[in-house]
Amino acid sequence: MLSVESFDVSTLGRDSYLEVRDRNRDGAAFIVRDPQGAFRVFYVPMKGETYLLPDLYWYRSYVECEDFGPDNIEGNLLPDGVFRCRSWDEDTWYGRNNVWNYDGENLGPDSPETEEMLRAKFEVDGDHIYWRLN
Repeated sequence: MLSVESFDVSTLGRDSYLEVRDRNRDGAAFIVRDPQGAFRVFYVPMKGETYLLPDLYWYRSYVECEDFGPDNIEGNLLPDGVFRCRSWDEDTWYGRNNVWNYDGENLGPDSPETEEMLRAKFEVDGDHIYWRLN
């Protein structure tokens, strides 16, 4: 579980993101900055270097993904992009349904009950963002 973490976001521009691994390597935080400059912090559990995505619910995060994150070019978010696993075939059930917009809302067409992305509580203080999962 993510303890209190911080990161310097002074160079994080609008419509961009950073991925930060927690100290214990149990997961990754995705710090997203939207076009208006507001931040969101999402948490994805990991096992080693592999992301663990939900089978509907995050408490059942066991579906392994090697390459997860938002659609981007060099850290800049693509318009109408999504968070998704790029190592899965998009024609599979998991490929179609483990998809979230940049607000963390699930967009899976076959599985409306799949949970939103896990949100971390956070606070911005100057050039730093501090977050924790609970």
